[in-house]
Amino acid sequence: MKVNQCVSLEGFRQDGRMCAVSRPIDVEIGVLREADGSCAYSIGSTRVLAAVYGPKSKGTIAVRGNQYHDDDTGLQITCTATISSMASGSAMRGGGDSSLASLLKPDHRSLQLEQLIIDTIRPVAFLRQYPQSNIAIHVQVIQDDGGAEAAAINGVSVALQEAAISMKDIVVACSVATSGRQLLRDPTKRELTLSSGDALYVTIAQDTASVLSIKMNRKTNEIAINTVVGECAQACDDVKEVMFTSLRKFHEQKLAPRLKGGSSGTVDE
Repeated sequence: MKVNQCVSLEGFRQDGRMCAVSRPIDVEIGVLREADGSCAYSIGSTRVLAAVYGPKSKGTIAVRGNQYHDDDTGLQITCTATISSMASGSAMRGGGDSSLASLLKPDHRSLQLEQLIIDTIRPVAFLRQYPQSNIAIHVQVIQDDGGAEAAAINGVSVALQEAAISMKDIVVACSVATSGRQLLRDPTKRELTLSSGDALYVTIAQDTASVLSIKMNRKTNEIAINTVVGECAQACDDVKEVMFTSLRKFHEQKLAPRLKGGSSGTVDE
């Protein structure tokens, strides 16, 4: 009998979770005053900071990173992602360049993340409402213990809400790994290393079974794909609830002073 390196015989993972349990999620909104929308999103030890600037007239925002230009409206969406070597731990391994420039320089994974975020936002944003404008998205992966791409998408999705960017729906993402016959929801970096395959799943909040995109890093059969998609949809339901609760609480706190001030006046008889 082959031993599963990620799951014990009792069904527990090394961090004590069952297979279908995600790590704790924390969502902080409005953490950057200079941004129109911002979010510090963490799941377990994975931490991401997302910021949105705009929409603003072209030329008022410095254009960097990956770009998408909508020919019909003239809207330009730019995304800059930074995954430092410290976040992935590569600088700690022998032979790595630990200079500040090397820790922050763009790499292939950062470029892929930029494109992934743009491709995720395009189908759900109401582009026609922002003609001849620019929306700039900045993402920094502070720490990566698995699921950084999903965390980045979720952080950006929340930041876009604070920036009041009109969208058809909130975007939700999660990751699932396979280990033997087990599906591991929200795998850690170590579990990803030991797994036989993993998937990044992106959907919309109203219908988490509706796939915006799915990226799998290994070939698999149709039955396995359907099983993974089903698990991802359930995981996104849980993530969605945390995001909605955080957004609701943020807006209630933001409106509270106005409501209090409006109710303090007296009516003359």
